[in-house]
Amino acid sequence: MKAAGTSYSKLSYFKDNAPKALAAGLKVGAYHYGKFATVAEAKAEAAYFLGSIGSFGLNYPAVLDLEENKKGANKKTLTDAAIVFLEAIENAGHTAMLYAGKSFLENHLDESRLKKYALWIARYSSSLGRSADIWQHSETGKVNGISTKVDLNLAYRGFHEHRKYY
Repeated sequence: MKAAGTSYSKLSYFKDNAPKALAAGLKVGAYHYGKFATVAEAKAEAAYFLGSIGSFGLNYPAVLDLEENKKGANKKTLTDAAIVFLEAIENAGHTAMLYAGKSFLENHLDESRLKKYALWIARYSSSLGRSADIWQHSETGKVNGISTKVDLNLAYRGFHEHRKYY
């Protein structure tokens, strides 16, 4: 599921399909396209995202997709906001993961402060050139049964969602 900001027009697709995918034994995670530039905005977006995915019992990470800084936040502020978002994911009992392009991660975020989180890196190249838990290596893949091009990823580790039940 992809949520963005504090709304997502196609959330009903996730709500309809996630239970079916889980029932079929598939790994199901969700990601949120972050648009925030401040800690307050990150908190609001995290609350929206967690409210959208909370009842599904995901068995794969909940991901912050952070690939733009249109509001021009400085590196420290954007990293602070990302950490607040990722901590909210963890506090809700999900495995938190950060998705970013290699260049964005290395130039717009303070990676040294994000090391505790799983990392999914997009780099459309013949080599990743760094470590990551998942590498998105192409956006032009083909999959039987899907007519459009798809992203292709390599996972270097398995993920098992550890939900907390209160």
